[in-house]
Amino acid sequence: MYTVNVGQVCRQRVVTICITSTLLDAKQLMCERQVDAVVVIASQVDRPTALGIITRRDVEHAELEAPDIARSPVADTLSRTPLVLDKDETIESAIRHLRGRNAQYAPVLGSGGALYGLVSLDDLLNRMAA
Repeated sequence: MYTVNVGQVCRQRVVTICITSTLLDAKQLMCERQVDAVVVIASQVDRPTALGIITRRDVEHAELEAPDIARSPVADTLSRTPLVLDKDETIESAIRHLRGRNAQYAPVLGSGGALYGLVSLDDLLNRMAA
């Protein structure tokens, strides 16, 4: 039986932002690129390391608590235990992990822990329904 994995479903053209950026930078990047989530990386390199993810919802929540997001570092919003998925993980397992964390998005890691892509719960559920 052929099993589809997360690496086959995820988007490999990922919008990233450095950990040293502000939430305002993240908000502007999401608007420019018309995405709802960006992967936070340590630095701009060819094979970046994913540190976490910032979503539009995270930024909106931060704005309610501290309206000056131009001074709020992305690092302060990241979860200390981010959810990441392996590109070889099954879709069923990935859905369980996302639902267990009440998350909509997760970075996908490839060999050596390098960023491989980004997947949403909707991407996975749509693939299951196909």
